[in-house]
Amino acid sequence: MMELSIIQSVMMDAPPVAPLERLFLAANQWAEACGKSRSHLARLVVNDSGFFSRIDGGKTSPTLTTLTKFAQFFADAGNWPDGRVPAEAVEFAHVNGVSVEAGEVATGQARDLSGYATTALTGGDYLTRGGR
Repeated sequence: MMELSIIQSVMMDAPPVAPLERLFLAANQWAEACGKSRSHLARLVVNDSGFFSRIDGGKTSPTLTTLTKFAQFFADAGNWPDGRVPAEAVEFAHVNGVSVEAGEVATGQARDLSGYATTALTGGDYLTRGGR
């Protein structure tokens, strides 16, 4: 029960983040981690290299299907260097109804806290695959 209250406390203290802002945070994190552009990411995920330019310019809005595709991509640790999934990507996936596999966010902590809670408590930036 204590773990649940810690998670709830951490989540309630966080300011709300708009869905598109979450998408851009995760996309920027991926681009930086992989040394690629957001255009490259969009080409990989939705076969549309101009996707982020149009969204950023306010010319269009993504569909739920498109957001789900990005969430699935970001939630897969195989799409990140060294199998590390940043917290921003996990949060984006969760907000869009995509769950990250337990083994991809397990921390290996004796407390058995979720990766989100452990990251929040320790001030870390990443949730790791296999507790590494």
